[in-house]
Amino acid sequence: MTQMAPRVERELEFRACCGNLRWALLDAVRSLPSGVRVAALRWGPAEIAVDVEAGAGQAEPAVDAILAAVRRQLGAGAFCYAGRGALVMREGP
Repeated sequence: MTQMAPRVERELEFRACCGNLRWALLDAVRSLPSGVRVAALRWGPAEIAVDVEAGAGQAEPAVDAILAAVRRQLGAGAFCYAGRGALVMREGP
């Protein structure tokens, strides 16, 4: 019987003030190596599934996709939350 590799989760935390989520996400995504897949965004009390490829070269499209997921799940009011968030990268089953 084969054993499955454990799921590895990494987080990249960031802080954003009301109305500045886009800029905080751009800074965070640009700091990631190219080809990294962001599985989710933890923002406020929610974990939002995003599944986007990120990294310096893909920062703007990745952030646009993340913000669209935020808007769909939490509505436009989510952009006024101020505090800590995290990009979640998951590898494995």
